[in-house]
Order: sequence, then C-alpha cells, then structure tokens
Amino acid sequence: MRFMTTGRAPETVRPRSPLIDLLEKLSPRDRVAIVGLKVGPALGYTGSRQFASAESALRWMKPDHEMLKDRSWPAESWRDKRFAQAITLDQLIAHAARIPESLKARYPHL
Repeated sequence: MRFMTTGRAPETVRPRSPLIDLLEKLSPRDRVAIVGLKVGPALGYTGSRQFASAESALRWMKPDHEMLKDRSWPAESWRDKRFAQAITLDQLIAHAARIPESLKARYPHL
C-alpha cells in the first residue's frame, strides 16, 4: 500500500542476533537434531521459551530472510538488544535437552 501511495519500496531489515549467527553456521540437518532448545537470557533473549528443535527456534527468531522494517515479529520483541557477545557451541549445547553425539566433532571451530 505504501508503495502505491508514495512510490517508495518498503525498507527491510535482516533479523540478526548472536544466536541466529551461530545457528546459521550449523547445517539444517544438525539444527533439526538438536532437540529441546531452551532460548532465554543466556542466549540473548528475555524470558524463556523451549523449542522442539534448534531449527524451530531459528524459524521463530528469523521467520524470513528479510523482514519489513516497520513490522515486528514475535522474537524481535523478546531479543535483548544489548546482548552482543558471541555464543559458542558449548553454550548452545548446555541449553539443549539432546544433541547428536558427533556435533562437536563436526564443528570444532564453533
């Protein structure tokens, strides 16, 4: 609608957070295999939410590659905007109920 009235395309933003950055470094298969991920303050989000898998948590944090700048999505209101420290694979593992045995071996640099 705004484009029709002003002729300008809507501005978009890419959802970003340290947790999103880490999860995107893992393969989709590995994200699905990380079961019972609890996203909370230690991972850069206020409150606490538990997801069936890391993949479902990533879809909540980043529903699409780009989002409209003037629209909010659920995870954005839960994201701690001051949280900027990188999250390690060990931190992620500490907040998951179950992970694949070979996960750390496949990603030694994380």
